[in-house]
Amino acid sequence: MTIAVGNTITYNDLIQDALTKIKSKCANIDGFASNVPASLKNGSTVNFHSQSFTQTLVPAIGYKSVARSAHTSYIRGTVNDSALTTVSSDTVKSELENFLSSRGVLVQAGTLISFKNMMTFYNNLASFLSAKLIYVTNAMNSGVFIFYNPLAVTYPTVSLTSDNTEYSSEEITTTVTDLLNAVNNVSNVHYASTTISYACSSSSSSSSSSSSSSSSSSSSSSSSSTYIVYMDI
Repeated sequence: MTIAVGNTITYNDLIQDALTKIKSKCANIDGFASNVPASLKNGSTVNFHSQSFTQTLVPAIGYKSVARSAHTSYIRGTVNDSALTTVSSDTVKSELENFLSSRGVLVQAGTLISFKNMMTFYNNLASFLSAKLIYVTNAMNSGVFIFYNPLAVTYPTVSLTSDNTEYSSEEITTTVTDLLNAVNNVSNVHYASTTISYACSSSSSSSSSSSSSSSSSSSSSSSSSTYIVYMDI
C-alpha cells in the first residue's frame, strides 16, 4: 500500500517503499545507469588525453638526423575498484532485510506499525543508507553519482528499541541522536581508485610504446549526501 496519510501501514509497506526509493536513487542497481561514464566502472580503461607530435629533424654534417619521431602520447586510466560494480535488486532486498532482522526491526510483513516503531524503522534505515549508499566521483571531472556499495560495511548504532509504548522524553532525544549519528557517518564519499598510465606510440610502428603508472586512491568525508538521500526516501 502507498505510504500516505490515512492509509493503514505495515512493515512490508515500509520495506517495499524503501527498496523502490533506493533503486531509483542508485546508478548501479541491475546495471549501470546510461549516464555513468566508463571512468567510474570497475575494469574500464579510459583515454583521458592524447597529443600527436610531428617528426622533428635537426641539421647534421651532410644530412639531417631525426631528433624525435612522429608519435602520439596518451594518458590513460584503468579503474581498479571493486566498489564500482553493479548489484542486483535481489541483493539489495536481501541485505536490507538481513540488516533489519539483525536490529530486531524486521517482523511479520503484514504487521501494523505504530508511530514509534515507524521512527525506529526509519532510524535504522538511515543507518543502513549511511553506510550502503555512497557518492562516487574521481579527480577527472567524471561527475558525481550515487552508488549502492556492494562491499562489507559498518553501520552506525541505533539505540531506540521497537515496542508499542509511548515516547518518553529520553527516547525522543535518543531518536534525534540516532538520526544525526547516521547522517554524519563519514563512509559515504568514495573516490574511484584508478591506475594512471602514460604511453606513446610511433607512427612508424604501432607496437612501439613505453609507459609508467601510478595508482591513485583517496577518500573523503561528507554528511550532506546521506542526509539528502535519507530525506528523499
